[in-house]
Amino acid sequence: MNYYKYAIIGNNWGSKIHKILKDYGKSSKIFNLNYRNLNFKEYLKELKKFINQNEINIIWLAIPPVNQYEICKSILNSNCNIIIEKPLLISENEKNYLNYLIKKTDKQISVHYEYIFLKELLNFNYNLKFDSIDFIFNHSKNQKSLNPKLDLGIH
Repeated sequence: MNYYKYAIIGNNWGSKIHKILKDYGKSSKIFNLNYRNLNFKEYLKELKKFINQNEINIIWLAIPPVNQYEICKSILNSNCNIIIEKPLLISENEKNYLNYLIKKTDKQISVHYEYIFLKELLNFNYNLKFDSIDFIFNHSKNQKSLNPKLDLGIH
């Protein structure tokens, strides 16, 4: 049986994921270096060093979409699997390049999400007629770094 060593990147949701993994007895560390406070190339260099020193198998990426692509490239090139917290926003070209790296490194990228609209999904009729659901979106008035249209549309 394989033993996985997780590392979490991301403060808010990342700390919740870390706690859940620990509660389940999983090996989990938090990569505390903030990519906003450092030269980005230096950040990626430190991330690779962290992955290698701690023999990390899976990075759980819980950050806003803005730097997901570059960080994913670095993680795959460090021979590590990735779990990305939704939303994942990348271009078609970026997706193609990540697919290339996945095949080259024999690693995986997974996107994690929760069924926050599960009750509404259960209201689908047997023919899956999408017009039978009323979606009501609520959004916080707090300032967000992600455009509300993207936030609501993806979540």
